[in-house]
Amino acid sequence: MFFKKILGFINLYRLDIAFITVLLYLFGSFFVIGFKSFNVINFLMSFLISFVSVNFIYSLNSWFDADIDKINKPTRPIPAGIITKKEAYIYSICLLLVSIVYPIFFINISNFILLVYIFPIIGILYSNKIFSFKKNKYLALFAITFSLVMVFAISFLINGGIINNNFILTTISFWFLTIAIVIFKDLSDIEGDKKYGSENWFVVLSKNKVLAISFIFILLSFIFSFFMDNIFIKIITIIQLSSILFLLFIFSIFKINFDKFYNSLLKFLIINGFIYIIIYSCVKLFL
Repeated sequence: MFFKKILGFINLYRLDIAFITVLLYLFGSFFVIGFKSFNVINFLMSFLISFVSVNFIYSLNSWFDADIDKINKPTRPIPAGIITKKEAYIYSICLLLVSIVYPIFFINISNFILLVYIFPIIGILYSNKIFSFKKNKYLALFAITFSLVMVFAISFLINGGIINNNFILTTISFWFLTIAIVIFKDLSDIEGDKKYGSENWFVVLSKNKVLAISFIFILLSFIFSFFMDNIFIKIITIIQLSSILFLLFIFSIFKINFDKFYNSLLKFLIINGFIYIIIYSCVKLFL
């Protein structure tokens, strides 16, 4: 029972997002210092940002969405009865406190370390009882994609990256790509979101229109990538574009329930991250 409850607290966070966030942090450092990014400080920072700061965003949202999840995701820890709403709230507050405290111990690393306070701010804005970004589809999409982009940007800056046109173009390109992916998040939440008044892209628009919007943002990301000096941005953009098109093809051919598309896409992103690291490593070793 004890271990089941511990696992319940862990599962308030999404483990696929946890892995993606760690990879994003490592990517940010890769663009600046290459293989030197494999150091203790970077791995520790990627862990803290992912499993504390970003975890707070998702765990607080699990508390906020407890009633909605009874419809949308009944197997989640709170609606499944593994942990209570009160326990989830206390756990989220603990994550908030740790996310505020730990940057102080890294203050000597970089002037940009305090940017990690953006994550608890986003978490509170996204999930609160007064004015929740979660309730507005535009603000929700902005909050989620901005938090992911900031993981990459913070790592880039902490590791000595320079704010120049290339950094700005890279960030914009990545943001567009993130929007193209995250917009599918609402796909499996239609019924609960409708009942509890949360705006949902797939309620307002048809699946084909959402797919069209996603494709437009991928195309914009691809176009922006060609204005940058870094060939690896082009490579990873092409990989992501290919993944989405491949998944769409598989789901269409085998008539798979489209509600599973977003979760499948996230798993592809994790695989893509490792593919990118292999490509990057091979290029650096042999060229």
